[in-house]
Amino acid sequence: MDGDDSDGNASPMDDEQPPHPEPALAEEAEPSTEPSHILRRIGRRDTTEDDAYRNGGFGSVPASTEAIASLPEATVVTEMMEDECAVCFENYEGGDKLRAMSCSHGFHEGCIVKWLGISRLCPLCRFKLPAE
Repeated sequence: MDGDDSDGNASPMDDEQPPHPEPALAEEAEPSTEPSHILRRIGRRDTTEDDAYRNGGFGSVPASTEAIASLPEATVVTEMMEDECAVCFENYEGGDKLRAMSCSHGFHEGCIVKWLGISRLCPLCRFKLPAE
């Protein structure tokens, strides 16, 4: 049928789309999977409090020193050894020191203290600790 309807007219599939009136929005309408395109789209997203500018640069918000210091401590016992720390991905071993966040997620003490010095969000569920 060569793309023609029975009445001899070209099918809508053969028609070229007119250019989008807003070129910036055309990019949104026709997403690409190219990495550079994805990064540009991520960069245009609305920012949240945790993406705020810090120290003159774009970055995350650290947890307050008081919030980090108040995290409950625990020591790993043998029954917990099959679990791993979500920050360093190392298995817990008997005697390891842990810190638990209010969301009940636990991590190696050194790992979570370092993490929270950069970001106040739980690495697993994004629970927010108070910021400085």
